[in-house]
Amino acid sequence: MLDGAGYGRVGIDAIHAEDMSLIRLDDGAYRMYYAACDNDGNWRIASARSD
Repeated sequence: MLDGAGYGRVGIDAIHAEDMSLIRLDDGAYRMYYAACDNDGNWRIASARSD
């Protein structure tokens, strides 16, 4: 689990980012999917991609 920016901050993962799953894409980049919790306690699946 990674700590987010903190309470009162904006962002879909302001409080927590956890349960990461990393995959390598055909172009050599990586995509990460993770569970994210925002400042209002809403959980969702988020993703990030490397350059």
